Amino acid sequence: MQSSPAWQILIQLSESHPQLCDVRGMFQLDPARAERLYLQAPYISADLSRNWINSELLSALKQLAHEREVEAARDALLAGDLVNTTEHRAALHYLLRWPADSINEAVRQKQQIDPYLDPQSKAAPLTLPAHLHATLQDVLCTRAEMLAFAELVRQDEQITDVVNIGIGGSDLGPQLALQALDAFNQGVDPAGQKILPKRFHFVSSLDPQELMSVLRQVRPQSTLFLVASKS
Repeated sequence: MQSSPAWQILIQLSESHPQLCDVRGMFQLDPARAERLYLQAPYISADLSRNWINSELLSALKQLAHEREVEAARDALLAGDLVNTTEHRAALHYLLRWPADSINEAVRQKQQIDPYLDPQSKAAPLTLPAHLHATLQDVLCTRAEMLAFAELVRQDEQITDVVNIGIGGSDLGPQLALQALDAFNQGVDPAGQKILPKRFHFVSSLDPQELMSVLRQVRPQSTLFLVASKS
């Protein structure tokens, strides 16, 4: 990659634009950068104006992606091609985020769908594999079981503490969800009954000292331990 023309252009641009490290200064030189470096696509947007980048660098980055055939790899993923060469299968897990009714109806009628969810997309439509219906139902059943278990824990006032044991995303993911949803925790159940709040703890290291530190804060009789793993 470092020998590609686009990469060489990126190196030259980074060396010739030391002012890129001063975001405030870039706004003073180019007040319209907030508008020009704001990108929007269906269901997602990105504001690049507060990053160390300008239009030249963005153009060079796009050229690098083109040279490295990133678009082709993206299209192969969304078209259901066999991109997982180790297990010799497609990577269609993103479809599990679709509305269940839309997926099930498309599978039943053997319809093709737009993988981009974009009416203006020119991508090749995706024919859903027949086994996706069963897989989706399995995922939805597991989700329902998880929600039911979470509700039992929430209602059980004997459980005062929850300890999540996980590394990497299995630690950062639950922490992110907890922080993001904290404002919605009103301390009441759907029926309006008051619920005692739980205390949450996270253990993300193989070092026993971190676990011992958490154990000193909780009582075994009233603590739920969760072991999180994505593998």
